[in-house]
Amino acid sequence: MRIPISDIPQPIMNRLLDVQRDPSAYDGYYQKGGGRGGAITGIIVCGIIALLGIPMATSTHIPFPVWAIVYALLSVGIWASIRHLKRFANATLKPLIFLNPLYVVRTTLDEVRYYSLWNELKHLQITHHHTNGVYNYTTFEFRFDGGAAETITVRPKAFAEQLASMIDAYRQRMIAALEQQDFESIMAHDLFIELRMNDGQVPQSGSPKKSGALMTWAVGSAIGLVIGSGLWLFNYMQMQRRSLMYSCERSYASVESCQGYFNRWAIQFYTDDARDALTEAYKRYFNKNKSKVSKLRRMMLLKDVPHVTAEQKKEIVTLYTKGSRKALDKIYADIIAKYKASAKEADPKARAAIVKMIELARDNDLFRVRITYSGKTAEISAPIKLGPQYDNKVAVSAAPSFTPALNKSRESIISSAIEKAFNAIIPKEVLEFSHHSSKTYKSKYSYDYRSRFLPKLKKPEGKPDITFAVGYKVYRSGSVYSQRSVSRANKRYYVGVGFEWDFDISVKGERLHHFNERSRPPSTFSVRSYRRSGTHLSRASIYARMAETAFDNFSDKITRYFGIYRAASRYTPSTYSPSTSSYKYKYNKDLQDRLRRLRERLNRYKYKYPSSTNKYRYKYNRPSTPPPTPARPANKGKLGDMVNGM
Repeated sequence: MRIPISDIPQPIMNRLLDVQRDPSAYDGYYQKGGGRGGAITGIIVCGIIALLGIPMATSTHIPFPVWAIVYALLSVGIWASIRHLKRFANATLKPLIFLNPLYVVRTTLDEVRYYSLWNELKHLQITHHHTNGVYNYTTFEFRFDGGAAETITVRPKAFAEQLASMIDAYRQRMIAALEQQDFESIMAHDLFIELRMNDGQVPQSGSPKKSGALMTWAVGSAIGLVIGSGLWLFNYMQMQRRSLMYSCERSYASVESCQGYFNRWAIQFYTDDARDALTEAYKRYFNKNKSKVSKLRRMMLLKDVPHVTAEQKKEIVTLYTKGSRKALDKIYADIIAKYKASAKEADPKARAAIVKMIELARDNDLFRVRITYSGKTAEISAPIKLGPQYDNKVAVSAAPSFTPALNKSRESIISSAIEKAFNAIIPKEVLEFSHHSSKTYKSKYSYDYRSRFLPKLKKPEGKPDITFAVGYKVYRSGSVYSQRSVSRANKRYYVGVGFEWDFDISVKGERLHHFNERSRPPSTFSVRSYRRSGTHLSRASIYARMAETAFDNFSDKITRYFGIYRAASRYTPSTYSPSTSSYKYKYNKDLQDRLRRLRERLNRYKYKYPSSTNKYRYKYNRPSTPPPTPARPANKGKLGDMVNGM
């Protein structure tokens, strides 16, 4: 039966207080209810967890709901523990457990629970608890009618066995009293006789009052929310300060990282410092890239600068627009001066045309250069019958070696020479050369989107701004070539071919310069051809070599004509011929000498495995004589010299 503390009659309260003051005066088992240890432990644990939040607030970003919920729960726990300790100190009847021959009694700060051992008890279970064979404690579990249960924990084991004997003695005593009808001895142990005599008229409460618990939750949650809000604000400011330091205030902080700082924090506490850092980042980016033409073109388009004041925005926009324009003018002026200094031997008209082209590109922000080709082949397919000096033989036709497809494959020789020569003086970002066969123009350098805060350049549409038009015509040069190593009776004769070249430079349809040139194969040249048998070289390799020499000759004339030959020779690496029919093998003696010296050094150092030990031993051996120089590798294919005439 459960009875609230406030509803207990005074005589019963006095008896319970007497039991609490002097348990030995009553026959039975007495045990303090406790509860203070758990409250004190709860205060300590919750306090430690709450204090750990302070260092976490300076090192880790934690959202506000986490702070609010955690500290509300911690505050409720601390407040409930303090309230329990205060009630325990102010309570007249402390929590206790008392067992006598009639009742099992448990009191708390809110109620008294008592159960009859004879009318309500259904089952008693006594259990000894051990861990790894070591005794811990004993539990006495009393089960009563209506599902009620009470558990008493007793230690040590001897005392538990003594309590079990006591309960059995109580049973024997009560059986004897009933048999002898000694009701006075039974009534002497009845602590709740007034309730039993009152026929259950005492008001009962099924559960303790909840007003105190609700107050505990309300007060604890309010305190936790206040503390959690304060720590969240402190944590927010600390993390924002750290983010400002790492994103904006470092010497290498970028504009993107500073803008990311503004986008990351909804509430700003260091706005002025962040704006100053963002302004410095914009200036730092300009000073770092003021020599890069592609970046300067994009910086000139900057109009919108977010997250800064009006004065700072005006300063940044002025720097990026006017400063970029000045930097571009200086770059173009240096390019023109450099070209004039290196092109003193160039044709005056050609030099003036290149300078004007650079000036027009500067004034109109032009940088796309397209190299176009238009080739014609004269009537070289008809067979040519040679005179008596050539034994009246018919020359080998050159038509299969000068088809439009083969001519187009050789155009890259001129394009590469022009591009490398101009790029030796003019940076790639200033003039971008394109000589692809597709009609769609694709820029290689100017469209760098990594600096996302800068506006994007518009992709070019239509025709390129600057055009180098190369026109050529293939014709018979009048020369006749034959293979020197073949006897006269077996000789074959090949018609010499020449090229007429037209070169135009135009800017947006305006023709700046034009010149004509002719190129012919030299009187003697070498051809390498791969044949499995026979003494004659293949026709394709001979005419392909003629075309390559002509294209190489014109490329050299262009660079000399515009005065950039010296610069091109300094920067042009060894080239690979695009022709598939032949190539020129060059024996690199310096490389072979370096390989020989490397082999000589490796032969001096050897590892020997002696029989007396299990470890390798290092030994230096100096050779008595240097190793022989490796022989030159044998050439594959046949090398033939072509000469003009017999």
